[in-house]
Amino acid sequence: MSTQIWLAMGLLFIVLLAALTHWAWTKWRSRHVGELRFVRKTFLTGNEIDFYRRLQRAVAGEFTIMAQVSMGALIDTALKPEHPLYWEVRQMFAGRICDFVLCDNKSLAPLLVVELDDRMHDFDRDEKRDAFLAQAGLRTVRFWSRNKPDAVQLREKVLKCLGRA
Repeated sequence: MSTQIWLAMGLLFIVLLAALTHWAWTKWRSRHVGELRFVRKTFLTGNEIDFYRRLQRAVAGEFTIMAQVSMGALIDTALKPEHPLYWEVRQMFAGRICDFVLCDNKSLAPLLVVELDDRMHDFDRDEKRDAFLAQAGLRTVRFWSRNKPDAVQLREKVLKCLGRA
């Protein structure tokens, strides 16, 4: 037999093996999904709840506060979904979570992202994330977890960031 026939047979074998492996994995996963266990998570940490309450007092009904908002709900890439890089670019931000988002009371349009940082934050990653948001017209204001401002200080900072001070 010629080399081309051997190569074609080898390629066919690899494709069939990949298809069989995928089929077997799918079957195994569907049979074992019932064995998976799920538990409820705490929505916010105690520290985040304390900050949320301060933020509520600070904005006193002027804004709607959303907590734990996916960046994928706030921004999108300018690429069309048909573009070959669309999903790859979306993965750069879509799974990240913003601590709090202040929204317009009437339209619920996002106005300001509010982050509560602690020692666990990756500041280089946060800088990139803030740049994505800024490019889409959303400013981010950050507060240090160990030195949270009181409601008055928080209000001043929020209004200043929104240009309403």
